Amino acid sequence: MDNSLFLLHEKNNIETKRIERMQICSWDIRDKKTCIEIGVEFCKDSLKIDENYNMFFFAPWISEKCKIESLHEKFSDSDNAQFIFNEVVESISPINGNKHNGSIISFKNSDRKIAALNVLCHVEKDGVLNITFTNKSANDAHPYIRFLIQTYEKTFALFKGSISKNIFIFDFKINEKRNMPQKIIETIDKKNLECSDIQKALMLHVIPNTYEVIFVDDKKLSNIRNLETNFFKKYLPNIEGINNDSYITTFYKDEGKPSYSFFSIFSEEKIGAKQIIIAIFVNILCSSLIAISNIRKIFENKPFAFGKIPIEYKILLFLIVILIGIFLIKGLVNIFNKRKRV
Repeated sequence: MDNSLFLLHEKNNIETKRIERMQICSWDIRDKKTCIEIGVEFCKDSLKIDENYNMFFFAPWISEKCKIESLHEKFSDSDNAQFIFNEVVESISPINGNKHNGSIISFKNSDRKIAALNVLCHVEKDGVLNITFTNKSANDAHPYIRFLIQTYEKTFALFKGSISKNIFIFDFKINEKRNMPQKIIETIDKKNLECSDIQKALMLHVIPNTYEVIFVDDKKLSNIRNLETNFFKKYLPNIEGINNDSYITTFYKDEGKPSYSFFSIFSEEKIGAKQIIIAIFVNILCSSLIAISNIRKIFENKPFAFGKIPIEYKILLFLIVILIGIFLIKGLVNIFNKRKRV
């Protein structure tokens, strides 16, 4: 799975060049479509008040099928704001008296303020997301936008399966120019864009707690913990499949670089119905080889008669037919589901 991400701004609009923080939260929910949150915090006083701004976000899995929503209204709730920004909220006030415009968030024991702004997103073409917003914040607040993309992908990982184990390789790259596709280069030239200068990048994976860590970059890994399910259910109630104690989060951070990369590998043991059926099939197959040898002795120099085959061997043959039928039906169902998704 290609996860080469790019955040770009118009060259003639230098106010949006410098990004203080970029936050990415990916959701790999079992048997559901993936989701990803993108948060962008600008430096204080970097944007002009009441000025309109336009940026672009590139990702290979963006398409017109994706559902995209601004999350600014979520921060009118103090619990959500405290949870996302990891600081105790002192006060929240709607911008211009209307929470649809966004909210100004103040924190206790801190002079930091966040202006969560309404952002409009639309897909220009596959892979290209156009982002527009108006800075209605106060001069002493950091302008902040955050939006959710619901994709049609089953996982953000590169998946490698085997009989006993599944391997999930997560490789998120931000503003790595060597991974820039040609169609993005053409868009950059056409619209006169350039990569934004991201001071700090934060990456959060939400994955099933049955995954085991094979590799993570210890220099970037901050922590691994159980998902705080109740908070996330309140914050993003539209994300289905979040069950209690079923998911963990892995949190990474890096700063001071022109581009960022977050690479990790997880595995999941597979001991389920498929593995049990395979084991039974192998056992029956071995028994069948012995049975065939014995049947050959029974009918040696005699005409074959099905009625003379011992009942045990008939049962064995019946089980083989059943197992072959199960594999064929399962294969046809998988083919049908893949075509349905396309």
